[in-house]
Amino acid sequence: MGSQHASAGWNMLRIDASQGTAPFGVTTDYSRKVMHLSGDGCLVGEFSFSHFTGASVTTFMGGFRAAERVAPNVKVFGQFLAGMLHSFGETDFAVQPGGGVDITVNPRFDVRIRLDFPIDFFDGLHQTGTRFGIAIVVPIGKH
Repeated sequence: MGSQHASAGWNMLRIDASQGTAPFGVTTDYSRKVMHLSGDGCLVGEFSFSHFTGASVTTFMGGFRAAERVAPNVKVFGQFLAGMLHSFGETDFAVQPGGGVDITVNPRFDVRIRLDFPIDFFDGLHQTGTRFGIAIVVPIGKH
């Protein structure tokens, strides 16, 4: 069994200039290591919720994260997720490339800083966004 991690944190989402910025959001994810090359590769499942004035955006996504340790307590990662995005009473297909850094604080948890770029596809159009987040990452299960 590969190593597993769960995270929970705060995010700020900006969707196109016309939609504004959601100053508050929560993101949780679960990852499980599935391969080992020079770095780590893991499958990721993610849920996020962001609230705008009068609206909210909820995403359910899954995908792959590749990471590489660049210092004893620093791991950089890139990821690509796909799934659904729900807002304004509609559920659409969305993709979300992104990346970030995990900083090991102690053996019990890391701090994750991330930047994602969600793309929502609807009615033959698309809408882009930028999401910044900070989270606590904890190992779960056997290692």
